[in-house]
Amino acid sequence: MESEEIKNSEIWNEIKNGNFSRIEEMTEITQEIASILVEKLMGKNETIVLNVVSISDKVAQELSKHNGDLWLRGITAISDSTAEALAKHRGKLGLSGLKSISPATARIFVKYKTNVYLSGLASITNEVAEILSEYENTGWFGLGVNLNIREIIESHKKENIEILEKIKSYSLLEAGFFHGAEYLRIKEFLLKDVGLLKILTAEAAEILSNKAGEWLNLSGLISLSLECARALSKHNGVLILGPDALSEEAAKELTDHIGDICFQEWGVLSGVKKSTLSNFKSRICFGNWEWSGRYTDREGYLDYRNLEMISPEMAVALAAQEGWLDLSKLRSLSNFSFDIKRKLKSLFGYQSFNSIADILSTHKGALDLSGLIDIADEDAISLLKHRGPLYLDGLQKLSFEAADSLIDHKGYLSLGAFSGSGSSYKEDEIFAKIFAKRDNNLFIPRFRRKLIN
Repeated sequence: MESEEIKNSEIWNEIKNGNFSRIEEMTEITQEIASILVEKLMGKNETIVLNVVSISDKVAQELSKHNGDLWLRGITAISDSTAEALAKHRGKLGLSGLKSISPATARIFVKYKTNVYLSGLASITNEVAEILSEYENTGWFGLGVNLNIREIIESHKKENIEILEKIKSYSLLEAGFFHGAEYLRIKEFLLKDVGLLKILTAEAAEILSNKAGEWLNLSGLISLSLECARALSKHNGVLILGPDALSEEAAKELTDHIGDICFQEWGVLSGVKKSTLSNFKSRICFGNWEWSGRYTDREGYLDYRNLEMISPEMAVALAAQEGWLDLSKLRSLSNFSFDIKRKLKSLFGYQSFNSIADILSTHKGALDLSGLIDIADEDAISLLKHRGPLYLDGLQKLSFEAADSLIDHKGYLSLGAFSGSGSSYKEDEIFAKIFAKRDNNLFIPRFRRKLIN
């Protein structure tokens, strides 16, 4: 008797006597042993893990009766009849040893909606991909495959193809701040349906980057190619990405994106180096844009969110630092007296500062003042001198004069909370004309929504 046969025989005897400690060491299994395993372990809902290199149809039929998970890691090839028997298994079915599957086997798994894990697949044909695309989920629920195979399958899904075709049809739309009736018809698609995309093409990324407006929801993406990331870097506004989409290489391509980059979950940037994140021009957020945490663990991020008011001296010290200056809890940009001006001149040599806004406008880098609810006209004029992304996402009130000044700010301008006049449509029309002067680098989602609804 060969040593392998002896070992299998010993393990079989142990199983017959109720000892299951070495079942993973078996390289062969009989129908009798399969029946015993299922009978003894079924009620306990335990996972059966086997490394057998092949199984007969009868063994497959027995194992499929098990109500727990079933992992057959040693099987590298499977017949259609064996697949049919295993496909009826109601728990998770692991066949990680398979390197490929036939169209017939794929149809069988789809037919029975088998919760099958094929993480070892090295390649699949277009025919198999189209068949497997009928699975609703291709992550860790439904059909478990590695990312490369998942990308191929998702690209064959009907809904993904339809959304991409629809995006192509929008390539002829005029770029611009207001899309009028055209935008009204497609806004829901741009905000919602595009978020269902799992796979994005470079062509579609280019179109969306130019046409999507302030919001670009790509939270459903399972990956982001370098070509797509390069195209999306031209988008100005809020870019929402899924938890698994961003790689180090794709992140490098997105460093020039202006606006916010939001991720659905915390901690998804573990694969991206801090040195890469330090080069981002965008604010990095987690959760939805309306309520989000900030990513602060990067070089060049100046986190002063605890400050609700600052003195002129402190403002000078803060403005002198280079990087992303987060003063998003600051409540006012108050003017200061002649005595304070004289003190500043003697301490720092500055002669022309009239307000906190004047000082902060000298900051080199992004400036986040999202805690401000309203802003004086003179402060708006002061901030006009700032060079870099300016976040005023808390502003709910603006005079026409302040709006007219801010619109000339050289850099990305975010007015996320501003929704125009509370009562006068004529006033909103005036704001619209002011904002229409600037077609780029302007984020005013609530105001635009109000106009088109």
